[in-house]
Amino acid sequence: MAATSHARFATRPAGLDERRGWYAQFAPSGPHRMAVARCGGRVAGCACSRRRREQEAFRETAEASIGLRRPRALGSAARGAAD
Repeated sequence: MAATSHARFATRPAGLDERRGWYAQFAPSGPHRMAVARCGGRVAGCACSRRRREQEAFRETAEASIGLRRPRALGSAARGAAD
């Protein structure tokens, strides 16, 4: 998607090491997680909650993001999975 869109404000596609580092911030439990929604075997969207600020006082403050391939009822499903 970065090759055809500036939705992330990226000017170049992310490399594999960059992506691994980005995914490493998520955990299976706790305030910082990611959920992926599939439809017909394809990724249809994702929702994630990640750390808002690096300061220790914000350790449980989360920023939520939802990305959808097509706007459908997936937004609610992906958001619910991230809660």
